[in-house]
Amino acid sequence: GWRIGSGSHPLTHYDKDPDLTAVTENVVDRAASPPRLRKKVLVPASSIKGALVHRLLFHFSRRKGIWAEDRLPKNLKSLSGEQVDQAMLWSWQDDPDFAPIIQLLGSAKHSGNANGLAGALYIDDIYLDMPNAKQLAVQPHNAMDSFTGGARNRMLFSEELLTNQKLSIVMSMEQRCYEALDKDLQEALHDTLEDLAHGRLALGAAAGRGHGFFHGSVEHFTAPNSGGVTE
Repeated sequence: GWRIGSGSHPLTHYDKDPDLTAVTENVVDRAASPPRLRKKVLVPASSIKGALVHRLLFHFSRRKGIWAEDRLPKNLKSLSGEQVDQAMLWSWQDDPDFAPIIQLLGSAKHSGNANGLAGALYIDDIYLDMPNAKQLAVQPHNAMDSFTGGARNRMLFSEELLTNQKLSIVMSMEQRCYEALDKDLQEALHDTLEDLAHGRLALGAAAGRGHGFFHGSVEHFTAPNSGGVTE
């Protein structure tokens, strides 16, 4: 089961609506005559990129031999309180060693980066047809109070999950941009996509809550008209 984001309405009728639901969006069905609005399940590209960036950072660091210990103060053990908090505020986005990742995925506009950057890798939003009853499940959650033996306050909730759904994630990049990438970053991107395809990277899975993982395959091909490389 999986769920990305939080919508306002369940995808089907329940005697008691789940507390958390998937995100939906109205899209124009131009194949219909006349064209009409249809509701579809939305998987935002930003959610996919958010999962990829953390694993990509790991694989890139692994291939470059960049370790967390080298980025933290040597006297970290002798610090205390606010000093430790300040020392842990190191941001990889401001580290020049990770500039290739910024070039690939882009960066948000903030105080240290007044312009922001779009990045070279483009990911499409995914729209899925509304699932049937067999493709939906409701998972209850609870957390027990170890002292009273009862449920912890506000920890009893349920969420609607999608199951047995296939996703096709389309990512594209211009050939010249791919060839200009750091070779270790090219390999790290491949490692990250393989992790996703083999169930080693949670995408909408909330593994800590007992959801499942995706399994699939990574296809590489060159778009004949645009000259771009799509993965």
